Amino acid sequence: MSFTSMDDVPNPIFDANGDPFSGAVLKAYLPGTTTSTSIFIDSAGSSPQATITANAKGIWEVSGNEIIPYIDRECKWGIFLDAADATNNAPFYMGPFDDVAQTVSAGDHSGNDIRYSAVFGSAAEMVALTPIDGVTYVPVSGQLVQTASYYSSIPFTEPQGGGGDYRVMTLAEYALTPDEAGAAFTVGGFAFVRQGEVKSTQDFGAKEDGVTYDDTTAIQAALDSAFALNETVVKSFGRPRITAPVNVPSGVTWDLNNPAAQGSVYRSGSGWEQVTNGELVVDFGSGVGTLSQSAVQLNYRSGFMNASVWYPGQNPDAATPTEFPPSIHALVNVETPVISSVNFVNSYIAVDVTLLHSNLKINNLTGFPLFRGVKIGQTNGFETLENVNFSSGFAYRTPPPQSTWMVNNAIVLELFYSTWATYVNWKCFGYQKLVFSDTGPYAPTAPGAAQRSTFIGCMADNTPYGFHFIGSTAGLSFIGCIAQPTNALDPTILDGWGFKYDPTLPTASGNSDVSFSNCRVFNASADAFIIVNAKGYNLTDCYVATFGIDVAADAVRVINSSNGSIRGGFIDGDASLANSNGVTFDATCSKMSVTEVNFLDFNSTGHKQLHLASGAVEYTIKNNHFNDAAAGLIGIVDDSGDNRSIITDNQDDKQVTSITDSEVSAGILQLPVDIDILTYAGTTALTGVADTRDGRTFTIIFSNVVALTSGANFVLLGGSRNSTAFVPVTFRCTTTAAWEI
Repeated sequence: MSFTSMDDVPNPIFDANGDPFSGAVLKAYLPGTTTSTSIFIDSAGSSPQATITANAKGIWEVSGNEIIPYIDRECKWGIFLDAADATNNAPFYMGPFDDVAQTVSAGDHSGNDIRYSAVFGSAAEMVALTPIDGVTYVPVSGQLVQTASYYSSIPFTEPQGGGGDYRVMTLAEYALTPDEAGAAFTVGGFAFVRQGEVKSTQDFGAKEDGVTYDDTTAIQAALDSAFALNETVVKSFGRPRITAPVNVPSGVTWDLNNPAAQGSVYRSGSGWEQVTNGELVVDFGSGVGTLSQSAVQLNYRSGFMNASVWYPGQNPDAATPTEFPPSIHALVNVETPVISSVNFVNSYIAVDVTLLHSNLKINNLTGFPLFRGVKIGQTNGFETLENVNFSSGFAYRTPPPQSTWMVNNAIVLELFYSTWATYVNWKCFGYQKLVFSDTGPYAPTAPGAAQRSTFIGCMADNTPYGFHFIGSTAGLSFIGCIAQPTNALDPTILDGWGFKYDPTLPTASGNSDVSFSNCRVFNASADAFIIVNAKGYNLTDCYVATFGIDVAADAVRVINSSNGSIRGGFIDGDASLANSNGVTFDATCSKMSVTEVNFLDFNSTGHKQLHLASGAVEYTIKNNHFNDAAAGLIGIVDDSGDNRSIITDNQDDKQVTSITDSEVSAGILQLPVDIDILTYAGTTALTGVADTRDGRTFTIIFSNVVALTSGANFVLLGGSRNSTAFVPVTFRCTTTAAWEI
C-alpha cells in the first residue's frame, strides 16, 4: 500500500500574528464521519499517530523529528489550538477540510501534475470502485478521479479503455447537465463524467450550415453545459449562424476550429465569397449600437478563437457601412478575457472591451472592420496585445465603395482609460488612424487616456494620420514603430502626420511624458512628429524620410513642451515643400537639446533645418550635421534671444539668429559666437560691429533702417576671440542697402 503526503496541510503553520504556531494539533478523519484515522510519518506508513503536534517552529513533529504528514486514504482533516480541543473534536482552528481527499498525485494526459481523489487502472476498476491502491473508493460529489490508461479514445466499456479524468456528480446534478453520449457512466447514486471531452455545439443540435438554421440556442446550451461540468472548450465544426447574442461563460472558450481561416474576400459584382468552415454568421443587430447586443459576450477567463465573423446584413456596395453592435464584447469587470486568431470580415466594430477589465489577452486578429477595430477603455493590469493586422478595402484589387469612407473615419485601435498595456506588431492599411487615444466617455469618473503603455513594432501604412494621443495621457513608449501618413487614398487630405502626442496641459506636479526610439515616418503629407504639452520627451535614433509633401510642415514640431531631447537619427528634407523645417521649437519650449542628428537633403530655399522660435529658452544644440547644399539654405535659425543656451560643434551649418539692442554696447554691435547670418531689429544707431572669430564670413540683415545712416562710418573689430588687440577695419554705409570697406 502506498501512502500520500498531506500537501494541503500548512507546514510550517503560523498563527494569526504570523508567528510559528507552537502546540497546534493536526487530526484526520475518515470521509463523511467524525471517526479519526491515523497519520503517518512517511510514505511507507511508518509510526501511525492519532494526532501530530507542531513544534516551536510551527513544523509538525513526532518524537523530536520534524516530518511531513502522510495518510493512507481519502479523508478530511482539521487543526486545533491544543490537545484538549482535538480530543473534543471542537472547536476547529482550521477546517475541517474535505479537499485533502484529493491526495493522489498523478500526471494527467498532458503531462501536468494534478491531485486526484483516486486513480484507477481502467474504467472497469472505476465501475468496481477499486483504485490502484486497493482501498475501496467512496464517491463524493465534486471530486476528480482518473483512469490511468492513456488510450482515452477507446470506449471505457473495453479492456484498458476509458482513460482520462472524470468528475464525480450526483445523479440529480448530472440530470441538470447532460453530457455527450458515452462520456459518462453511473455507479450507484453517482455519475462519473469524462472531463476534457471536446464538447461540440452540433451535439446540442446546432446544424451550422450558415444559412438556413438558427444555431443560437444549441450553441448557448453547449457553452452552459461546459461551464456546469468545469470543462473548458466548446467547438463548432461548421458555419454556425446566430440571431441573438451568445454568452461564453467563465472559464470556457468557444473554438470555431479553423485557425487558418482568412475570412471572406470581396469581389466586385459578386459581394463576399465565404469561407467553408470556422465562420460565425451574425444575422441580427442591424442599425443597433448597444453593447448588450454584441454577438459574442465574454466573461471571467472565457475566450473566443479560431473563427471568422461575417454579417450578411452589411451591404459592401453601399457608400457608408451599416452600424452593428460589436462582434465581441467583454462584460463588466471581467478578468483575463481571451480573443485569439479571429478574422473580422465586415464587422462595424470588431472588439469592445471598455468596462473595467484587467489582463486582457488579444492576439492574431485580421480582417476588415469598418469603423473600429478594437476599442479598449477602463482597463489595467499588464495586458499583452499582439499581432493585429487590419487592411481596409483598398487592399483588394477592386475596393468596395466603403473604403473611401473608412480612410476618413475608421480607426484600428481606440484607447480610452487604459494603463499598463503592451501593444506588439499592430498593423493596418488604409484606415484613418492606427491608434487614437482620448479621455473618452468615462470622465470624470475615470479620467485619462492611454497611460504607461508601450507600442512595439506597430505600423500605420497608407493612413492619413498614424498615431494620435490627446486627453490626459502620459508614460507612453514607442519602439520601432512606423507611420506612412500619405494622402494617396484620398488626395483631399493635406494635413497628414505620423505621430501626434497632444495631451491635456500637464499640471505643475504631473508629467505627460513620451519617448520614441527607432521610429520611422515616410512620405508625410504634412508633419512627421508633433509633440504638444509634453513634460519630458525624447526621440532617439528616429528617422524621417520625406515630409511636407502637400503643405509646408515640420519633420519634428515641438510646442509648449519642456525637458526634452532629440538624439541621433536622420531627418531627410528631400521633396519637402519650400518653408518646411526640420525641427521647430515654438516660443513656449524650454530645457531641450538636439544632439548628433543628421539633417540631409534640405534643398529648397526657405528650409530651416533647426528653428528656435523667439521665447524658447535653455537649449543645447551640439554635434549635429547640417546640409548646406542649396543657396539660401539655412541650418540653425535661432530667434530665441536666449543667452543661457549652447550652440556648438555643429558641422556644415549656416546658423542664423536675431539680435536686438541688448547686443549693442556703446554703439558697437556684438556678434554672437558661431553665428553666420544675423537679423538686427534694434533701433540703436550703430557705430561699429565687433566680431570675435577669425576668418569667417557673415551676413547682417538690418530690418530697421534707423540703424543705417547713409554716409556713416562704421568700425569692424576682428581677431582671435581670446585676443585683447583687435585690428579695426573701417567701412562705410553708402546707402541703406550697401557697404563700402
